[in-house]
Amino acid sequence: MRERYRGAPSPSDGIALGRARVESLDVLRGLTIALMILVNNPGDWAHTFWPLLHAHWNGLTLADLVFPSFLFIMGCAIPFALGRRLEKGERRWRLWREIAQRSVALVLLGIGLNALGHGGFQDLRVYGVLQHLGVCYAFGAGLYLAGLRLRGLSVAAVLLVLVYYLLLLAFPEAAAGGPAFMNPHGNLAARLDRLAMGALHDLTGMGVLYEGDRDPEGLLTLVPSGATLLLGILSGIIIRQDQREHPRRILGFLRLTGGGLLVTGLVWSLIFPLNKNLWTSSYVLVCGGLDMLALSWLYDWVDVRQTQRGNTALRGMVRVGVVFGANPIVAYLFSEILAIVLGWHWSAAATLPAGSSLYENLFGPAPASDGASLIYAVAYVAVCFIPSYWLWHRKIVIRL
Repeated sequence: MRERYRGAPSPSDGIALGRARVESLDVLRGLTIALMILVNNPGDWAHTFWPLLHAHWNGLTLADLVFPSFLFIMGCAIPFALGRRLEKGERRWRLWREIAQRSVALVLLGIGLNALGHGGFQDLRVYGVLQHLGVCYAFGAGLYLAGLRLRGLSVAAVLLVLVYYLLLLAFPEAAAGGPAFMNPHGNLAARLDRLAMGALHDLTGMGVLYEGDRDPEGLLTLVPSGATLLLGILSGIIIRQDQREHPRRILGFLRLTGGGLLVTGLVWSLIFPLNKNLWTSSYVLVCGGLDMLALSWLYDWVDVRQTQRGNTALRGMVRVGVVFGANPIVAYLFSEILAIVLGWHWSAAATLPAGSSLYENLFGPAPASDGASLIYAVAYVAVCFIPSYWLWHRKIVIRL
């Protein structure tokens, strides 16, 4: 749904309390989207700086932080978006309906995007980023609307990461080196996905897995990624309840809790390795801890000290974040559709897709390099910034 809003441009999730906005949340979400677009669109996959590539299996890179960060920020928005309306006495059945509608919309958009890039629904991958976001949002928003707050959500998050670890541990498969329960192709998550998508493929012709026999956005990984969303909801609750009178309490919570999660996750990773493909429990804790620490820095500098007013570089970073954060799903969809279009051969005589041809024309005379690939990716982000800025400048948000 498209709508205009009054006052300063604000994100579609409505992160605000009274007249004061928590701008740092807008900025973190927008910068996460910008980084997601940068990671997904290098000029040359064979020449890309390693932090911008996902770890092949175990390990952690900058690229691996993007998706959990967006889930975390989505969780942060829930107490603002739903809490304010609950306090106004809005009927819960309307909120339940909106949660369901938004979740279904995200899932259908994700499947439609996959179909557009695939060229049809036959042998289509059903899983995807937007589908994962939609299901996790329904879960987290549902718990919040059902009345769970700090204690209940904390218990739920702990249970999710522990249950997931125990499930993988209980159904190992022999592996050549490393924990048996984390065999890349024989772990429980991969086996369940093959079973589920095999049945779906037999019925509908859809159900292809991203890695052939496993998928990083599969069914079982919804359990730990749900915990990532809950960490965001917990942070949002603290920020919302203490924003007016106790900003230092917010910083204390984010830094102490974030640091604790980071250390706990790193220690746990010694036996349960950091792994984005499996969304391991240690990965949940490390990413959640880093997100809280990043948010604490932004909240201190942007909302409390408002350092951006006297710092040109920080002011530019804040503006980029706010613009991308105002319509994050729109920015992501635009970047993905543009990538699909650039993946086409624009003429019968073309030997390369349009994007590859453009890259070669720009950088062909120079030796292939990681730097050239990065410059192309930065230019791609800049192009995606244009429609986001147009919407922000016209004070338009598009709600899903």
